[in-house]
Amino acid sequence: MEMVEEKELQNEYYDVKMLSVSSVKKFLQNPLRALDDWNGVFPWFSESSTQALIYGNYVHSAIQDALEETDEHLNEFKEEHPSMFKKDGTMYAKYNEADIVANAYLNSKAFQNLVKYIHEPNKELFVEKAFQSVYQGVPYKGKLDVMIVDKKLKKVHCIDFKTSRTYPSSGIDWYVTYNGDKTKGQVIWDVTKLYPVQAGVYRNLLNQNGYEGYNVEYSYIVLTKEKTPRIDVWKISDKAMDKGFDIFKQALVDANTYITEDVPVPAINDDSEWAKRRTWDNPNVLVVED
Repeated sequence: MEMVEEKELQNEYYDVKMLSVSSVKKFLQNPLRALDDWNGVFPWFSESSTQALIYGNYVHSAIQDALEETDEHLNEFKEEHPSMFKKDGTMYAKYNEADIVANAYLNSKAFQNLVKYIHEPNKELFVEKAFQSVYQGVPYKGKLDVMIVDKKLKKVHCIDFKTSRTYPSSGIDWYVTYNGDKTKGQVIWDVTKLYPVQAGVYRNLLNQNGYEGYNVEYSYIVLTKEKTPRIDVWKISDKAMDKGFDIFKQALVDANTYITEDVPVPAINDDSEWAKRRTWDNPNVLVVED
């Protein structure tokens, strides 16, 4: 697969079929399900999980508008999801929690401090900035939520906004690792999150695209999906980003192998709609011993 021009990548990011951070994370979760999604056999997101995705997209659009001082992104969201809104433009009650979460953050001291930081001298703000690179002949892409560049200090502060089901405020809980083990630790290493993997990849993309030698800091601002949301800031260390990028590199090569070669592809019974439909042809066999 050839690399694409930067202008094309920025304008047509989602139309350029290339492995990305998000698609590789799917292959880490469930290789065969991810392959079926990649090939258009069966979509990764079911109706229920699409609702969760829409929830996050709404919050993300509201934050992006506030940072860029526009209403463009929420207007686009409303055009894409008209069934969520009444004729007067307000949201139906069953979707209202997304608006509560977005406004809780936008009215918080944390957001005010971020805006102040962005407007400090020598700071340049980039929102939804796309990059691409290649590893062992496999091109990949990624799009940063927010990056704040200080060329004078040679520093880039990257920020990603996430919504999440609630978890303990310590950040410590039981989770499933990318290799299928269940363990207790920082939940951002859960195979459905893997924030350090994403951060490690984006740090590398920056190094490969004009920011070599810059100090890259990476933070995740996580808003819990609750009527009274909690705001967590996860700061990803260089060591965690190193580990995350190592995980990604192997996963990228594996994903490319599954896509381009006729090899066995592991399937995880993850109780998704995809997994349940597979039982229509190959039912689960449950043996009663006594």
